[in-house]
Amino acid sequence: MDEKNCQVIWKTSAVQAQSAVLGWRMLEHNDIPGILPFDYYYADDQICFRCFYAPFERISSYFQKNSGDFKCISSICEGVLKILEQGDEYLLGREGYLLLPEWIFWNRYEGKIAVCYFPGRQETAQKEYISLVEYLMQHTDHSDKKAVTWIYNLYDMIVSGEFIIENLLQCLQKEENCGKIYAERIEETGNPQKAESTNRTEVENIFLKPVENCNAGKIRRWITEKQGAGICLKEGKEILVGRREGSGIYLPFDEISRKHAVFLYEGGKLCLMDLSSKNGTYLNGKKISAYAKTQCRENDVVTFADISCQIKIHRGCQ
Repeated sequence: MDEKNCQVIWKTSAVQAQSAVLGWRMLEHNDIPGILPFDYYYADDQICFRCFYAPFERISSYFQKNSGDFKCISSICEGVLKILEQGDEYLLGREGYLLLPEWIFWNRYEGKIAVCYFPGRQETAQKEYISLVEYLMQHTDHSDKKAVTWIYNLYDMIVSGEFIIENLLQCLQKEENCGKIYAERIEETGNPQKAESTNRTEVENIFLKPVENCNAGKIRRWITEKQGAGICLKEGKEILVGRREGSGIYLPFDEISRKHAVFLYEGGKLCLMDLSSKNGTYLNGKKISAYAKTQCRENDVVTFADISCQIKIHRGCQ
């Protein structure tokens, strides 16, 4: 790092750099959005790449004195993913991106994000992106509940599911849906806390009945016995389904994501929403889209990964 001349310098062997010659040539002949301009020179058997980051600043410099609100945090996360997506169009291997938080640059006045790309670098983009999100979690303004909800939900998605940029961007761009998944995150129990609803006139008491011949045996004691008199849902409330302890419907099986899905009761309707789970959520055999609220009815069959249950509803729980 040469802060005086606003440069990031990376050295590698000529052999390693040549292994990524396609990406190298793409960078030389194209102005790829979000990637800092660079040049290179030879030093013995090494190649030195220099990225120039003026007029950008490191995000770590900003976060030394500030915390990030929702707009700040989401713009960084989304901006980096868009850079990766655009790089795919130029056949850039994702291992060449430098995504550690101290090397992410931005012009916060123009809302632009920029990163370094070094041909021949061999790192995992998902691993470094997780490090970036973990860093931002520490520097999120925790008085901004929307920001806290959003960043923790993003973290759960990238550590428990596949690193599919298109799917992640769909979630980020539906910020209202993502922001409503949890009103507040409880670190030790993982249970979402919701403000008490003023409308308690209509309530549902949900029973999940294991479907025979659909892995019913292994979940019968986790659902039939654990739910007791049923799971009570009131207007505006949610029940988390997942492998994480403290979930309203706790399914401790490998194929179930830590935060797999959620039941909601809104406007007098029972709905189910998949939380971008790894193995999917199905209603009557049809896979539901992530973060899309899908109405459920009496006797519908819901499947979490390979675990199927039939919904039974009674009104008037307390």
